[in-house]
Amino acid sequence: MPPSARSTAGVPVTSWSCASGCARSGSRSSVVRSSAFASPRASRRCGSRSPRCSTRRRCCSPTSACARTAGGSARAAGSPGGSRSPTASCTREIAERRRAGDLDARDDVLSLLLRARDEDGQALSDAELRDELVTLLAAGHETTATALAFAFEFLLRDPAALARARAAAADGDDAHLDAVGRETLRLRPVLDATERTLTRPREVAGFELPAGVRVYPAIALIHRRPDLHDDPLAFRPERFAAGETPPYSWLPFGGGIRRCIGAPLAQAEIVEVLRVALSRVELLPRAARPDPVVLRGITIAPRDGVRVRVVRRLSRPRAAAPGGSSRSSSSAAPR
Repeated sequence: MPPSARSTAGVPVTSWSCASGCARSGSRSSVVRSSAFASPRASRRCGSRSPRCSTRRRCCSPTSACARTAGGSARAAGSPGGSRSPTASCTREIAERRRAGDLDARDDVLSLLLRARDEDGQALSDAELRDELVTLLAAGHETTATALAFAFEFLLRDPAALARARAAAADGDDAHLDAVGRETLRLRPVLDATERTLTRPREVAGFELPAGVRVYPAIALIHRRPDLHDDPLAFRPERFAAGETPPYSWLPFGGGIRRCIGAPLAQAEIVEVLRVALSRVELLPRAARPDPVVLRGITIAPRDGVRVRVVRRLSRPRAAAPGGSSRSSSSAAPR
């Protein structure tokens, strides 16, 4: 599996660990097994058909190549009989958790959803729970992995920023790690535009647009406007430390009432991965120059997935001495 696919496949593990709490018990859910295997293959197939996917919407069909690839991969990666899909695995996980004796003591997302009641005292049905979990698990796994790849690319090309991020990881400064993620998504939004359909006529920049017209705000251009962001081409996570940015000046997750529902989870995953990686391993770039940016399907991504060399640390890094901690003599395969 190429580095970018390994990163993509790893994000469902993080998502499901957050959702089901399986990380505490050390178990590896069948949901993770099926989804981690299916998503990279489905993404490659969908990306290779991006003109059809973006114009004819064929990848939305259950009979599309994308759906067939994802479904076949999931069945192959599921149960020993090869018939378990991610949704079936979720249903099984829900049933097992309902029978668990420690449900009231757990604070993971699945347990919280199982205990939740609406204003009439009604619980979520198994179908509703399954839909919520599949959304948490599947939506945004590749975009989050791509954002993380770009984050490491920026950090490894900027020694001062890397030192500050390592110190934040060692000190538990999640606010700064969140700022690293935000600045990464400002300079490298994974989606460079978001579609909106006008429900009534509007005037935009002097142009009269009728109802029904599709409008695509140029996210990447908005993020680089000097009147909204000082020194817009520089990687400066500190710009987000002062507080909120001006309204609609930071749009990696879209804006308005239809902003990406998974934004908080994606940002939490970015912080978690940065904290763990920067506090446990030394990362070195494999290439002399940054990875070229390409369009993969509908997402912007590093062409080679940002290849780095991972050297395991012998001791926890010191915040004041970035790069000066002990290293082992062996290195892992590029991630």
